[in-house]
Amino acid sequence: MHLDWARWAPLTYRASSLVLVLEGLMVITVLTLVVLGNQLNASVIFWRISPVDVTIAAVWFAGIYLIGKTRIDLPWQAKGSAPGSQQEPRGHSIIKTHKKAVEKGMGMQKIIFLFVVCSLVTLAASSTALLRMITKATLEDVSTLNKLINSAYRGESSKKGWTTEANLLEGSRTTEKELTEIIQDQKNTILKFTENNQIIGSVLLIEKEHQLYLGMLTVSPELQNSGVGKKLLQQAEIHASALGLTKIVMTVISVREELISWYKRNGYIAMGAREPFPVGDVHIPISNHPLEFIVLEKRIQ
Repeated sequence: MHLDWARWAPLTYRASSLVLVLEGLMVITVLTLVVLGNQLNASVIFWRISPVDVTIAAVWFAGIYLIGKTRIDLPWQAKGSAPGSQQEPRGHSIIKTHKKAVEKGMGMQKIIFLFVVCSLVTLAASSTALLRMITKATLEDVSTLNKLINSAYRGESSKKGWTTEANLLEGSRTTEKELTEIIQDQKNTILKFTENNQIIGSVLLIEKEHQLYLGMLTVSPELQNSGVGKKLLQQAEIHASALGLTKIVMTVISVREELISWYKRNGYIAMGAREPFPVGDVHIPISNHPLEFIVLEKRIQ
């Protein structure tokens, strides 16, 4: 009877410890926070540290403290040993190890200091990795950017993604000459998203008076819906904040309802303004619907 009950008893009873449960909860909590962190708006990130980063650090500190307390101070120790437990009091090995560490000069304060240093190094490394992925494009990138942007907007290759304009327009989305002129203008910035030394995304940012114009947001057709576009939008907001600008504006072809909805989910608002669509040798309409731009904007805190 006792064995049958023990089989279905809580894990804390069967293991004679809360350590396994606490460690599992810590891992689940941290993973959940990481997922939530990817959904945060860039406006709540300061000095590349988000509220999620702070919360993760707090969870680790609290978890380590609780695990330490649990290992040497279980609730049932005042009443005796747990069923089937070892002869020596639970936690004796940790106490002995701690005493040896103290004797060697490795006190608790030093251990906590080393943990804090390692945590900061890990946080800095993750931030540096993001910076390495999203950087400012140079003239050396013009040829690659030209191929990427045109493959994402026009032609058969663009139909692999959901942001294609192939059913609306023929011709090129941009040219190497246009990209060269854009990069040479100090008011303009093209951010590139690089992964494994390959440019897989980009966005054009233009400083216009008291606002930042965002255009030509591009993600490789095979990699769309992978979060690259959202990361570029977030970096654009950081760029705007660095310039002291409080608003980002963009224009989108009005019939591209799916794309407009995506921008709205990312905080952009249609203000009702419309602009004519430029028809020329580069942009050649093939749609039966008249094309025009709708203006979207987003306030940056």
